[in-house]
Amino acid sequence: MKQKLFNLSKLLISGALIYFLLKVLDVKRIWLTLQNVNIGYTALAFLCSGFVLPILAFRWKRVLKASEIHVPVTRVLRINLIGICSSNFFPGLFGGDLIRPLYLIQDYQNKKIPLYASVFFERICGFMGILLLGLISGSWLAFMIKERYYILITGVICAGLILTFFFFNWIDISKISLPRFLKRFQSFVHRFYSSFILYAKDGRLLAETVGWSLLSQIISILMYWILLAGTGSVVNPMMVIIAVSLAWLVALIPVSLNGLGLREGSMVYLLTRFGVAPDRAGIAVLLGLLPTVFFSIIGAAMLTSGINLKKIMKEVKYQ
Repeated sequence: MKQKLFNLSKLLISGALIYFLLKVLDVKRIWLTLQNVNIGYTALAFLCSGFVLPILAFRWKRVLKASEIHVPVTRVLRINLIGICSSNFFPGLFGGDLIRPLYLIQDYQNKKIPLYASVFFERICGFMGILLLGLISGSWLAFMIKERYYILITGVICAGLILTFFFFNWIDISKISLPRFLKRFQSFVHRFYSSFILYAKDGRLLAETVGWSLLSQIISILMYWILLAGTGSVVNPMMVIIAVSLAWLVALIPVSLNGLGLREGSMVYLLTRFGVAPDRAGIAVLLGLLPTVFFSIIGAAMLTSGINLKKIMKEVKYQ
């Protein structure tokens, strides 16, 4: 019951944030701007978004290979699509990072912990990629514009990157004793950490996974830059990089449905700070949601032919 209320609250917050964003931007002005959007640029942006999926599939396939889990990239791509659907349509227990390993557990019964550790490792590498992009673009803006605002952002991002590296190399969770009321999870946490750290200590795997993450993120940012160009906005690519990167970081705060509303609101705010007209920024950001909706629908179609939801709940409960 608590989980349902929590999920409902996240859904309501996402809806409220999107409503507030549309209200602030003026729907009538957005509609007028939308009528003048360049269709060719929009189609090109959507085409770019399609390249992200195979890149993410290759990323997870590479991580799984490190645990001697060999899965065809087509199957990984299918599972990732189901994960996108789950993250957007089934919050909570049905989050994409929980559901993806379940489609492989039946074939790799002795690899349950490494499977879950692999998706967590992916997330951390993706987080590092965002920090690297933010650091590069923030440093460029700080050097070129020389405003304290950009210098502060760069410093915060750099600190986050250092802390993430510190987590990888010095923190040993296996030596941490959990409080008494969490003791029953002690064994699982230690085994999970042991699997995760095997990925993290593999320098080549870490570099490749962060590299795949960076490539997918750059393509996603390129999509937003093209969408902005389609509205007639001329924006420095570095400004788009830092706006999107910071919006992604804000979206990690778990108060809305998969970051919906937080991500879009933050992105529009930052783009307007860089001189983009609010209505054009709003159009670009809202159009950027369409590929996610499209891929979620494809994932939903695939989900209906996969593991039933009751089995998924049982697997999650007893992991």
